Amino acid sequence: MPQHPVPHREPHHEPLLRRLEPVRRRLFAIRLIRRAAAGLLAGSSAALAALAAARFLPVPEAPTIAAAIALTGLAAGAAAALRPRIDVRTAARVMDGAGTDDALVTALDMLHLDTPVARLQRADAEAAAARFAAVLGERLPWPGGRERRLYMAGLAAVWLAAAVLLIVPNPMEERLAAGAALGDEIGKIERALDELDRTAGLSERDRKALTEPLSRLREQALRKDAEALRADWEAAEREMARLASELHEERQALRAWAQELQRSPGLEALGRAL
Repeated sequence: MPQHPVPHREPHHEPLLRRLEPVRRRLFAIRLIRRAAAGLLAGSSAALAALAAARFLPVPEAPTIAAAIALTGLAAGAAAALRPRIDVRTAARVMDGAGTDDALVTALDMLHLDTPVARLQRADAEAAAARFAAVLGERLPWPGGRERRLYMAGLAAVWLAAAVLLIVPNPMEERLAAGAALGDEIGKIERALDELDRTAGLSERDRKALTEPLSRLREQALRKDAEALRADWEAAEREMARLASELHEERQALRAWAQELQRSPGLEALGRAL
């Protein structure tokens, strides 16, 4: 449908446009309520799905993420109410469709004219708009009745299900806590290895051998339950202790060999280098 922009307002425009403005605002408010409510329901349903998924997958801060999803849905619905813009011509079409018999749209089309016929048309349109405004609540009621009851029942069901998921203990939370504790322990060991590297020096091969069990644990941290992770951690500790013992023995043997070389004539420099 072609657009018919309202021309620059003249004094004789004002009475009719004032009659249309409350209807335009009412239409926008109804649209805002409907779309924001739809966005809230869609966002809450997506949040419920996220909470359900967090019981099978380790998702840190799942409740916070779910709340953000629900609020995003509400905001998106409210933003959707801004377009397309509801102007006075839209309000006039709605009023004409509700019983003013095209009087308002016709008056808007003739708004730029100041002929006797145009003035008569505006007077009829203003009277029709006044009658419409007198029963605005009946002609353009707020969302209610069966529609509102069904919406509230659906939203309540979604929120109730979300509350149950939040109250019932989540098995993934124990796994996340175990993974976080393991991460702290791994960080301490890695810092100790860095300190050892600075003071005694570690070859790339030795450092890789010592950190390989940690790398495997880090990869498995969120895939296993707490008991299995604890068993893996104890196995990794034993493996690292064995590797550290072997490294210590190698260094002791190398030190003894170097000292022996320093006592041998002609090999003192090699012994000192070792």
